[in-house]
Parts: sequence; C-alpha cells; structure tokens
Amino acid sequence: MIRRFFSFVVSRLVPWVIIVANIGFLGFVALLLFVFQDTDDTSQALKHLESIAPASLEDLPSSEPAPEAESAPEVQTKTPPPPSFGAVAQDLVERSAFGFVPKRGTGADRTPWQVYARADLWPAELPYATVSLVVEQMGMNPTLLDQAKTLLPSGVALAFNPYAEEVFSQMQNARQGGFEALLSLAMETRNYPYSDPGSMALLTSNLPEKNQEMMFQQMATAQGYIGVIPMMGKLARYDAPLMDLILSQMTTRGLMYVDAAEGTQATVNENRWKNSDLPYARVTLRLESIENREAFFKTLAQTALKQGYAVGILPPYPIVFENVQAWVKNLPKTHPQLTFVPLSYQGRLFLDAPKPEPAPEAKADDAKKEGAKGENHGEKTDKDTKNEAKAPPKPESKPKPKSEGGGH
Repeated sequence: MIRRFFSFVVSRLVPWVIIVANIGFLGFVALLLFVFQDTDDTSQALKHLESIAPASLEDLPSSEPAPEAESAPEVQTKTPPPPSFGAVAQDLVERSAFGFVPKRGTGADRTPWQVYARADLWPAELPYATVSLVVEQMGMNPTLLDQAKTLLPSGVALAFNPYAEEVFSQMQNARQGGFEALLSLAMETRNYPYSDPGSMALLTSNLPEKNQEMMFQQMATAQGYIGVIPMMGKLARYDAPLMDLILSQMTTRGLMYVDAAEGTQATVNENRWKNSDLPYARVTLRLESIENREAFFKTLAQTALKQGYAVGILPPYPIVFENVQAWVKNLPKTHPQLTFVPLSYQGRLFLDAPKPEPAPEAKADDAKKEGAKGENHGEKTDKDTKNEAKAPPKPESKPKPKSEGGGH
C-alpha cells in the first residue's frame, strides 16, 4: 500500500518539478540578457554625455556675479605687522616681587605704549574723524582668540582678562597676529562684594600700598600691552585717590589709560591726564547686548562724526567679529569722512591736542592798583567836586519797566 502511494506521488510530482526548473532557468537567462543589454545602453549614454558635456557646461550661465565695471576701493582689514612686533622688549620690563612689570626705556620714544603700538597703521594725514574698537574679556576662551585672529581687522585692540589661564602666551599670540593688546585692570564694583572682581582687584578700602601691590600682580600676568582698561570697577574708577595711583603708575611705566568713566567723572579724569605726558582715550559707547549690534555701529559712527572721535567696546562673540569685519570693510563707502584707526592713535591725538594753559598769576603792581581803586571807591576827590559843580544838572530819568518772565 505504501509503495503504491509513493509511486503515485513520484509519478505526479516529478514532471511538474522538471517543468518549474526549466521555467526558472529560462527566466534567469532572460534576466541576465536584460541586465547586460541595459548596462551597454547606459555606458553608451554616458559616453555620449561625456562627449557633449564640455560644450554644454560652457554654455551654462555662471553662478558667480559678474564683476562691476567700477567698484569702490576696499579697506585691507588684514595688514601684516612689522617683523619684530610680537616680541617683548627687554629694556621695557623690570622685576618686581610679583614678576616682571612694564617700565619706561631710555629715550622719549621707548615707552610700552609706543613700542607695542601698531604705528604702521596710523594715518599719514590728520583724519576728519576717527573711530577705534576694543574687544574685551579676551583670554578666557582660547578658541575665541583664534576666531578673532581670523575675522577681526588688524586695527582692533584686544583687552585680556588678568585672571585668564596662560594670559601671557595668549597675548603674545594675539600680538604676533598684529593686534594691539590691553590689560584689563580688575577694580571694585558698585555692589562689591556681591559682584566680586577677584582676588587681585583694586579696592577703595585698601591703602595705596596695598592697591599698588594689586596693580603689580595684575601687570605681571602678561607683557607687551600698550596700556590698561578698567574691568568692572564702577565704584573704583570714581575714587580720586585710586585714580591718582593709577595715573602715577601709568606715568612711571609709560602706559596708556583707556577710561570707562562717564559724565562729570570722565571729564575730571581727562583733565587729570591732560596735565601729564601720557596717552589717554575715553570709551564713548559699549555694546551691552549683541541684539543691538546694528544700532551700536550706527550710533558709534554718528558720535565720531559729531565729536571727531569715538571708541567702542565689544564683547568677544564670533558673530560680533563678523559684524566688525564687514563694518570696517564698508566704512569708506558708508562713511567716507570716518577713518578706522588703532586705539594707540587715539592716544597720539590726545597728546597732540593743545594743553590747557595755567591761570596767570596776578602781578604785584596790578594788585596795588586794584587796592588803590578799592580804597578810593565811594570817596570824592576835590577834582571830582569841582567837575560836578560845573556840570549842568541831569534830567530825572524814568524808571525802566521790569521785564516779564525774567531775563539773562
């Protein structure tokens, strides 16, 4: 029974298996022929495209804009510094208890603010109006320094935080890139100690000797800077004894001071510096929020054109670097009367400005004459009495009416 069943299955299934196998083989062969035929057609099509591609690409319109016939000259935002610009002059440093600090060299032109300035970028002729930019809080992020070196124009000054790690090497890196350097001077804030400027800060409660030590600690963190600029310090920079100490040290060491005070205190500080032989610059505008970048540059240009100069302070953000690059590059087109200059040139203009003349002292003869007039005031001499007798009586004059609303 079993044999009959297997014989029946084999006799029925084997023919169908053979038929399916033949159909599969024929289908596989047909597929191979189709694939190879399609590949040949594709190769021929590619060869055809390659033969016509050069002519077709030449006929396509270029995606780059056509050069303008007359284009306005562009400012060279990157100017290589002199070969020895990045080096620290050995005759401009002296050893202190906290490390090397700047000092004056031998000769009138051997001061740190002159030697470390980008004087090669100073204008040959006196500009109509000048504008300078300072980027503060540098050194806290080395990556930002690399971006600043790539994007920022050479005339921008970089202010380094004295608490930054390896601030000396970072400042040297910036100077080798052609940038003027400033040292931020940590000073007491208005709401100290809630807003703490750090362990090296200058405090109004310190004795002058203690603040001088704090200055030495900060100045010894780096070398090669043209001057200092206050960091925080909304209280300290209004303190007269502390400002006198800073002026004394700037005078001794030949450094530039960039003032961030406002209002009447800024005028007091400026007058204090006018009586010295030191360069000085006053901050006129600070970018508090990066969302106000467009308004900042517009106001900065208007201020410079109005008063003849302007100094702007910027935070260290890459997007700000890009805005500065574009603004300085387009400055000759947007404001032809405005010249972008290094910060040191603002100090040069300050030194070249006329100095206030001292009040003349009263001479002894003039004092005697004034005294004689005072003694005879209200007394009539015999000559005066005779003249009054000869003179006809004067007519009585009517009193003048009082002006309403007051007058000058």
